[in-house]
Amino acid sequence: TLALTPAPYGVPVNQASGARGGGGAAAAPGGRGAAPAAPGGRGGGRGGGLPGAGVPGESFGRPTDVTWDSAGNLYVADQSNFAIRKVASDGTVSTFAGKRGTSGTKNGTGTNALFTQPSAITIDGNSDLYVTDGVAIRKITPDGTVSTVITFATSDFSGDTRLYPGGIAADGAGNLIVTTGVDTRRVPLANPNRWTKLETGAVEILPGTTEPVTRGVAVNADDTAYVADLKKTVSRATSGASSLTTFVGTPGQTGKDDGNATTARFQQVVALTVHKNGDL
Repeated sequence: TLALTPAPYGVPVNQASGARGGGGAAAAPGGRGAAPAAPGGRGGGRGGGLPGAGVPGESFGRPTDVTWDSAGNLYVADQSNFAIRKVASDGTVSTFAGKRGTSGTKNGTGTNALFTQPSAITIDGNSDLYVTDGVAIRKITPDGTVSTVITFATSDFSGDTRLYPGGIAADGAGNLIVTTGVDTRRVPLANPNRWTKLETGAVEILPGTTEPVTRGVAVNADDTAYVADLKKTVSRATSGASSLTTFVGTPGQTGKDDGNATTARFQQVVALTVHKNGDL
């Protein structure tokens, strides 16, 4: 245990660390993914909004995830503003994609595009952003052009918005790893409709929750994906593997114990990142 905090919802790691993965608050240069920072969108915008950095009057409605690019710019999934916000290295805040205050599903460039529920965000080695948006995965190129990678069937989640995709990471082999409330999916960008399941199950939903339940996901330098799985452990899948295998923890057992791979326990892992030295 490195630290105790009241409600840890994100793991910020900037590019200087050389981290390769995303844990709710940052992906490394080359963008190996990010996982949601805030279950239920509580990452920083609960209530009246989070003040913007460096721009008087700028605010965030409900920032649920962030990722970095290689130039040090921060991209924020601002869920209740239906937009992707950009924080430049000098602290200047702007709307990178989506129209603040307007919900919808529309491809386009910059503020001409629309989002319905941007919740998790990641970046790949081409500096393309990928966003979970309701049951859709949206792509944003460096010039702000928004397109739809895939739209999953709402029936996959029994129409329950809490089970919608809530975590995403990009590997170096052209895949997205997406966590939902019912499974973990590997989505090949070359043919998104041929996605495969790495696990199935059911996430624990707390009473009163209305937003997608987040689970941490990150990818290391050799394209091994690490996932806070549906069995309360942290599992992994090497590049090309057809399923997850337990990495640390004991399936079905929760707790806060430190220890080795079999004695350590977790309660609810909502964010993961991978350091350049391989530590998770």
